[in-house]
Amino acid sequence: MTFVKLIWGNREWLFSGVGAIVALGFVHFLRSRFDKKRRFIEVVLTHGCLTYDHHLGPPSFIVEARNPGTESVTLNAFGVRLPNGHALISPNAGGTVPLPYDLPSGKNCMMWLEVHDSRGTTQTTRDR
Repeated sequence: MTFVKLIWGNREWLFSGVGAIVALGFVHFLRSRFDKKRRFIEVVLTHGCLTYDHHLGPPSFIVEARNPGTESVTLNAFGVRLPNGHALISPNAGGTVPLPYDLPSGKNCMMWLEVHDSRGTTQTTRDR
């Protein structure tokens, strides 16, 4: 019975706490809905060899782009930003789709660039 008296005696604090929790939950709900409508892609960079029938192709940089959002995203170019501030950009990179490409929500695509084609194709992006 003392617990009930304790709660009843401090009911203003209890209702204030519940109101604060509901308000924080509502703000989190609105923020998550806003984040879902933003356009963004997830990009994974790997390296390896493509397979052609029964043999391996040359070593390549492989980039996979995924669209986890609800809106479509247009991919215009293929490039890799290097840690030293340069960018590796290739207009003749291979891929599963031609560029520019409208990547629908929930889909992915891959682009690749052979390592021997990438020599001498870097440009400085530090000053941009």
